[in-house]
Amino acid sequence: MVVLGKSLLWVAILGLIVFYIYALISFALLRSSFDPENELFCATLWQCTITVIRYGLVGDLFDVSACIVAK
Repeated sequence: MVVLGKSLLWVAILGLIVFYIYALISFALLRSSFDPENELFCATLWQCTITVIRYGLVGDLFDVSACIVAK
């Protein structure tokens, strides 16, 4: 059981690292497609990271940002 718990913890850490890398790319290149009116905050790297994690786990970040770019 302990080995499975460690493996699950490492997978969770890897997932957070992937989210952070995507937030870093979003902060550098896609900051203009984030809209605070739609609760997509990206003024700082921390805000981008939290937004990417929130919409990556709960909602569809691509659908929301695609609507903003289309406007």
